[in-house]
Amino acid sequence: LLELSGKHIDVQVNHDLSLTVLQHDAGLLWESSKTHIPNIMVRANDTGLRMLTLASAAKVSRLPFDNGKYRGYTVHLSGFDETDVKLDLVFAIDAAADELLLQVAQAGGRETVVSVGHFYRFEKVVTDGGYMVLPHGSGYLIAAECPDALPGKGARGGLIGARWTLPIFGMMRDDGNSMCAIVEAWWDCNVTAEHSPGDRSSFDLNWQGSLGKLAYPRRFVLRFANEMDYVAMAKRYRQYASEHGLLRTLEEKAAQTPVIRKFINNIQFRWYEWDSGDRKTSANCRLALPHIKKLQELGFGVNFFFPKWAEGNHGAAFLLAETPVPGGWKAVAEFAGDVHELDS
Repeated sequence: LLELSGKHIDVQVNHDLSLTVLQHDAGLLWESSKTHIPNIMVRANDTGLRMLTLASAAKVSRLPFDNGKYRGYTVHLSGFDETDVKLDLVFAIDAAADELLLQVAQAGGRETVVSVGHFYRFEKVVTDGGYMVLPHGSGYLIAAECPDALPGKGARGGLIGARWTLPIFGMMRDDGNSMCAIVEAWWDCNVTAEHSPGDRSSFDLNWQGSLGKLAYPRRFVLRFANEMDYVAMAKRYRQYASEHGLLRTLEEKAAQTPVIRKFINNIQFRWYEWDSGDRKTSANCRLALPHIKKLQELGFGVNFFFPKWAEGNHGAAFLLAETPVPGGWKAVAEFAGDVHELDS
């Protein structure tokens, strides 16, 4: 369909709208999934939904695209079966950095595109070694040799900002070839990550509607490099965030909220043991108090982290047995007060 050239790579957009990334004169580097190709969900007159692949568009045209460092094409799709929906896709590259810009938006039609699937899904077979980078919690590296399936008992996917803590996903192989996706319109991006032991690892970008429709363009960038490990990926995201006005340093935050300086100089002390709500018979959470006092005696400032969630008898003891008071359930609020008194 079209081809884009970078400093070290060539990107082919195939007729089924899948992607193939080639290294100059050295063959295949990466490719998007051949079994999970981009599709849309369409609603007509508030009736049922229909799924259509982007490749089923009967009419395809393109125009040059030039937006700062990204140059490529806007691809216009129309003529889908039994719908007047029109789409604009952007495929553009920052040639100097081997970074691809990908975007999808509804460009016309009376009917409504409510979501876009598999735009895009990338896979890495485990025999290639390396790992997958996932922004769950503080970040996870899913090694190729990991014997456990992902997601296991957890959710198969979820929105960035809820299931995922940062809009950055990546893969690296043993041969050093790496890719890193940074999602710009992250708040409506549902990402599914999978690892099948002995087979492959994958992440899949799916785009939900905003108030039931594709109300604005969904876009992300995809960088390809050699020896771009997870640290380099994180640095690239920091650079991207800075370029888009999203980065605030600790110094900048402390200038606005001075108490941050105190938190920075302290250590974080985590405690996850809850009690039953009865301070006389089960006081696991209160066992933290002497530990905090001991740290203070050693000269440390303490930021105490106590989770809002718990396991075991928490539900019966607090959620069902007590009515919350300001600061939480009564026993928890009293506990928090006692912790604060240690800092007085």
